[in-house]
Amino acid sequence: MKSFDCVVKKQLHTMGEWLHLQDELARCEEIALELEQLEKADRLHCVKVEIRQMREELEAIQLLFTKQTEELIQQYEKEEKSSSPV
Repeated sequence: MKSFDCVVKKQLHTMGEWLHLQDELARCEEIALELEQLEKADRLHCVKVEIRQMREELEAIQLLFTKQTEELIQQYEKEEKSSSPV
């Protein structure tokens, strides 16, 4: 189960990154709304660019997490087959 534990550890790390980035995205979106209300167009543009980049990164992390989940399932099934009597 050593390799299974390694896959789980990687997936937990990825989930931590995803949660952190999601929090940052929410914070930036809140700032964007405040800036819209204050009509700070220049700063607003910068924040919107940052939001777009974070969304792209969030999507990439979600894809990685999905891939790791598939790997986790495959590794678990492989180890279950090798440890169960035939």
